[in-house]
Amino acid sequence: MKRILVLILMLLAFTAPACAKPSVDEFRREGLDIARLGTVLVMPVKYAVSAPASEAFFDEAVSQKWREITAQTKQPFLVKTPREIVERHNFVKGTASADLSAQQTEAEAASLAGQYVEAVLTATVTKCGVSTVHHPEEVTWDTRYEKRSVWVRDHWEDHEFPVPYQRVNPAWDETSTVGAVKLELRDPRTPDNTLLYGVSAAAEAGDGFFSSAPTVTKHICNLLEYAVKTMAKKK
Repeated sequence: MKRILVLILMLLAFTAPACAKPSVDEFRREGLDIARLGTVLVMPVKYAVSAPASEAFFDEAVSQKWREITAQTKQPFLVKTPREIVERHNFVKGTASADLSAQQTEAEAASLAGQYVEAVLTATVTKCGVSTVHHPEEVTWDTRYEKRSVWVRDHWEDHEFPVPYQRVNPAWDETSTVGAVKLELRDPRTPDNTLLYGVSAAAEAGDGFFSSAPTVTKHICNLLEYAVKTMAKKK
């Protein structure tokens, strides 16, 4: 049974894409307890770089993942969306809801955040793409030994003779998926939107033994989830 388990683990190790643990740069304001935050406005994910043209539904998939990992059931604080903040403000003021676009709703919610929430959580994709390193053809010399019969005095003897030959390693491309995300939790009640918590997670994932590097979409989704889990850890 143990041998079977070991074989399964080895197979998983070989088939999974090669991905190092994300490098993390983290800031946490002294005394901050994420679990004690009251209400948090969670803004939609933003991009500091262009989305990969090769992946048609990158934004939709990443945005959906962000909504999943910041859902109320997965967070210790009360989660509010931009639309909920705007609707709450309209209710308090007794005004009718305006027909706002998504971008307008986000801007309105950001301006009202200081009145209704203790913190604003943002996520930004700062790097995403595919890196390719070309390895040129390599030609090296090696030696093999061949046995040959040689007439020595009055009889035949077998002797080994070195035979040089070329070993050719063909050119190949090493492909890896790169990505980085940044989360910020800021206090909207302060004049400068004081940073309460920040984390940046970056990683590069290459080809596995039997598998190719993950898509940019999957890689960014994994990094977002890793960053959120890092934020939720108690310090």
